[in-house]
Amino acid sequence: NDGSEMCNGLYNNNDNNAPQDQQRRNILQTTTTSLAAATLLSTITTSPLPANAAQTAGESIRKSAANIPGYGQPDIYFPPYFLGKWKATREIVVSDDVFLQNIVPIVVTYDLRFIPVDGDSSTSPDKVVMDRGYNEASFQTALLSALSNGDNKLTSLPPAIQSYDWSSSNPNVVTLSYADGTGKEIKVTKRAATIGPDGETLSSSEYRRVSDVGVRGIPVLSASRILTKWRKGDAAESVVVEGIEIIYSEGVMGDPMGGGGPNGGAGPKVSSKSRIRLERL
Repeated sequence: NDGSEMCNGLYNNNDNNAPQDQQRRNILQTTTTSLAAATLLSTITTSPLPANAAQTAGESIRKSAANIPGYGQPDIYFPPYFLGKWKATREIVVSDDVFLQNIVPIVVTYDLRFIPVDGDSSTSPDKVVMDRGYNEASFQTALLSALSNGDNKLTSLPPAIQSYDWSSSNPNVVTLSYADGTGKEIKVTKRAATIGPDGETLSSSEYRRVSDVGVRGIPVLSASRILTKWRKGDAAESVVVEGIEIIYSEGVMGDPMGGGGPNGGAGPKVSSKSRIRLERL
């Protein structure tokens, strides 16, 4: 009996210690695993990643932003010969704009500017982008001047631009403020661009969300798609670059607080067509 009780006691004692032994083994295993994970993480976070030495902080921001939904993609990169300032002659042949629809065709002359990507050489850059804020303000200012011509017999005119805001580190958003207290935000949400094999043609497509803010601060949202094609002219010609631009209206979404959808339910329609000529200044 004593032997039986001793055996039973040993058995019961081992059984009582089994959870503690298992707990110690779990702690040891978890500690070992955590140390291994920490070592691996330390290796990943401290090891230098290969980088392009020519890539600037702004370029890095643009590429990183391309992966963030709603922030936009990297800008359209034009061939190097676009760099600098140009005289643009735009012939608007079709427009549904309230100020233009009854007087087209109309010719507007204004300045355009293309700049190097930050960090690139200012004289021979690898990547050239549109100065979107400057170009939009320049066009709208010249358009207002053309509409002010008494021959157009307009009873009202669009407001003058007071200021604009655009940053090359976030090239997808242009903000315009007008003299009458209204404003506009143009945001590119998706784009694609193709450069011809000889570098003498460039085609692009951009989807844009436009927010028109009235004097009461209530925005009206609309969407559009802009298709553009550029072709380099012959060296002997004074016209260095020729382009065509077509804008498709994707509908007006109305007041975002009102819950309304696009008007009409119809597909995209042509909103504007223009022929553009660029001459080097």
